[in-house]
Amino acid sequence: MKHAILLLAALVLVGCSSVPMPSLLALSRLDIRTVDAGELSFAIQLPEIVDVAEGSASATLRLVRFNGEAREEVFFLKRTDAGAALPQRDGFRSSIYRISPQDLARFADTQATLQSWEVDDGDMASGSLGIDARPCRTAPGEITRIPLSSFIRVSDAGDFLPLMRDLDLLQQEGAEDLLGVLPDC
Repeated sequence: MKHAILLLAALVLVGCSSVPMPSLLALSRLDIRTVDAGELSFAIQLPEIVDVAEGSASATLRLVRFNGEAREEVFFLKRTDAGAALPQRDGFRSSIYRISPQDLARFADTQATLQSWEVDDGDMASGSLGIDARPCRTAPGEITRIPLSSFIRVSDAGDFLPLMRDLDLLQQEGAEDLLGVLPDC
């Protein structure tokens, strides 16, 4: 990884993800050191009966040097109205998130740390970026599936890359009680 740190992105509501093969190549070219955090976008598509609870979305950036030194930062995400860039699906809602303006400077500081690690160790680091959010119910009714699709876009001029398509949250480990505690939005 001479010129890029591999960004393994997982946009999830429950702790499981599978990245579609076509996205893997594009994601492997991402360089978290140079990504403009102000243009970094995450998108979630959920059935209309489910949404992401207000204020619950965050991104966790984990960096690890090969000597074991690590840094983890959590950044709050803010919903935007830039959903037009994502193809719409009948019966689904799309939500777009960006790093909160209050956290942009801290994200830049984290990028600087990673760049200093490269100077010290010759690009001897790896990293991951995960998204966490709490689901909520938008309307009464029976929920038998919660198919989640998620996407990432690293610039406003770019396209959204799919991270997962129609992953049923109710089929994931630990989701047995999700419906019983799913709060109203």
